[in-house]
Amino acid sequence: MSAEALAVDELERLDRRKQAAKEAEQEEIAAVRARGGPDVELCVQAVQQKYERKQARIKQTRKEMKKLAWDMLRKQYRWGWPRRYYLLTADLWFNGRVDNGVGVESLFFQTVQRSGEKITVSPRLGFETEAVPTRMKIRAGTYLEPTRFAQSSLRVHGTLGFDISLFKWNVFGLWPDDYRWQVTGALDVARNYTSFSFGIGGWY
Repeated sequence: MSAEALAVDELERLDRRKQAAKEAEQEEIAAVRARGGPDVELCVQAVQQKYERKQARIKQTRKEMKKLAWDMLRKQYRWGWPRRYYLLTADLWFNGRVDNGVGVESLFFQTVQRSGEKITVSPRLGFETEAVPTRMKIRAGTYLEPTRFAQSSLRVHGTLGFDISLFKWNVFGLWPDDYRWQVTGALDVARNYTSFSFGIGGWY
C-alpha cells in the first residue's frame, strides 16, 4: 500500500473513532443525568475527563500517523529514484562594456588601467555523475576567463569536484531523521591561479 493510501485510510479511521467517541460521551452523559443523584455533576465531570483522555490519544495517534506518512513519502521521493545519471551542462556568460571603468589594482596603485572597454564572452562546460550510487559524485569542467583589461590576456580554467556521502544525523532533532550529510571539495586551476574549497552539507 502506498504511503498516501495508508495515510488516507488511517486518518479516516481516526476520524470515525473521534466521532464515535463524541457520540458515546453524549450518550453516557445523558444516561448519568437521567439516573440523577446528588453527585450527578461529579459523575458528568468524570465522564468528560475520561473522553478528554480518549480524544487526546486519538489526536496524538493522528499526529504520529501524519508524520509516518510524511516520512514514507519523503523517503520514497528522495531515495526511490534511480541514482545513476550523467549530467552535461553548458553555459555562456556575457559581460557588457563600462564607461570609464577601472580595476581594483588601479585604485591601489593609483594608476589608470581601464576595465570593461569591450564586451567579453565566457563559455563554460561541465559534467557530473554519481560514480558510486548513494556514495560519491564526481564532476569536472572548464571555462574561459576573459580579461577586462587591454594589457592582459584570457585564461582557460579546469575544474574538478566531488561529493562523498557520510552518515545520517538529525542534529538533535533539528533535521529530518533520514537527513544524510556529505563532505564536498572543489578545485579550480588556471595559469597563475589555484583555488580549492571544502565544505559539509546535505546529500541529495
